[in-house]
Amino acid sequence: MSQRNQDRDNLEISKLGQLTDEQLRNKIIDINNAQLSKIRDMSYYYLIGESGKLIQFINDDKFLNELKSLEQREILIKVFDIIINSFKKFHTNMTRQERDKEIEQLLDIRKELCSLSSAIHGYEIELSYIKELLDHYTMKVVGKEEYRYARADNKEITLLINKVGETLDNNTTDHFLFINIVSNILNILPFRMSKSKYFDVVKTTLIRNFNYYPVGLVENQIEEYKILFDGSLGGNYGIIFIDYFTSIQRLKNINFAELTLDELENTAKNIIDLSLNINKVRMFINSLGLLVNRLIVIHLIKEKNTFNSNNEDVFSIWEKYEAKKDKDLLISLTESSNKKLIEMERQLLDDIKYFETLNEEGIKRAEFFGETLNKEMLFTRDILAYYNDVEFTKYEILFPENNEPIDGDYLEQLVDNLIQYINRSIVTMDNIERKTRMRRLLSILELPFVNIEEFLSYIEYSLDERMVSKEEILFTMDAINYWLDGLKEEK
Repeated sequence: MSQRNQDRDNLEISKLGQLTDEQLRNKIIDINNAQLSKIRDMSYYYLIGESGKLIQFINDDKFLNELKSLEQREILIKVFDIIINSFKKFHTNMTRQERDKEIEQLLDIRKELCSLSSAIHGYEIELSYIKELLDHYTMKVVGKEEYRYARADNKEITLLINKVGETLDNNTTDHFLFINIVSNILNILPFRMSKSKYFDVVKTTLIRNFNYYPVGLVENQIEEYKILFDGSLGGNYGIIFIDYFTSIQRLKNINFAELTLDELENTAKNIIDLSLNINKVRMFINSLGLLVNRLIVIHLIKEKNTFNSNNEDVFSIWEKYEAKKDKDLLISLTESSNKKLIEMERQLLDDIKYFETLNEEGIKRAEFFGETLNKEMLFTRDILAYYNDVEFTKYEILFPENNEPIDGDYLEQLVDNLIQYINRSIVTMDNIERKTRMRRLLSILELPFVNIEEFLSYIEYSLDERMVSKEEILFTMDAINYWLDGLKEEK
């Protein structure tokens, strides 16, 4: 923000108390419309640059043609065509009814993409568990040779525990980093917890973390925990992208304990190749989903705000690129769209600060927010939900039906249901797989220990040679030290 604009805004803010309710409402509506215009233009330039990249990707890369699931390939091609055509339609004089129908179609394909993404997510989860199991058996084979003459020194374990404690002490003010440290170390440690203790920790942690959260959010998160524990629960798992399902089932049927080191390494390469392939499809699906989000934004806002005619010049270049696939044009489009995005993001931040100040003044006044103003605010909230959805989230999570704080009894019921599901699932698993899945969920939970001391005690217990093999202890210590050293270098 320029000094002149800042001085002007400071002067206006100092006089807010002198405004009538109507004048203040008009200012809020004006700044809200200015924000919507910027969000629309930011979405527009995102579409220009990212759709251009996907056009090039589809034109240059053979992965869609190599996708064995023919039905899903056709769906992805159809969705991409709908996205491109919808962007072109945006530049025509559509009636309100035509635009509503267009948005409805975009919501339908968004749902279809979420279904595809959910299945892919499930395959990724199950493949990651297979890789983790393979790594465990590889570690046992390599460890016997690498750590043949080494021993698990209690002093070294104490030094490691102190190092973890010091790292946590130094990061108590950074909540997200603190959680990340605990999570990563839990995912490295051998799992050493009785089933009853584990379920007690899971229940206590979730009830503590989700108390007073909105009902819809908690319901969806509990379902996500189930899927993270067992990816086959994901929608359409084993039904669509059937070639991935077949490959994963084939890997699940391998007895890693019987493989030589060379065989384990070859299997690891196959898993990595499959993982890269699946990841590539997921990234493509999610990229399409983000384009749909931005399309919904620009179509919705166009009904309220006049479109910036200056953007027509950019669109004419985009049309030439879409027809000719000229990479020089793509570079020009990408550079100009990125430049515009950066510029508008800066302007939007200024608008948001000013809007918050106006809103705070409105809150001070009795019965200030009437039906019209509330409607404007709700519309902007929905627009921001689509715009900020960079993870391509399910519609039910973006717009939960129930935003009321969760009742304690219902929260306990949901958590108990999760625990019962886990308890039923682990019955069919061998010891290593059960520990692997239980450890993964434990590491995902936010701070599953009461305090640092309890967590450090768990580390000590997990590295007890009376319970865990020497090779696993030494391998774990090396892995944790390596991770902590990397974290220190990053800072």
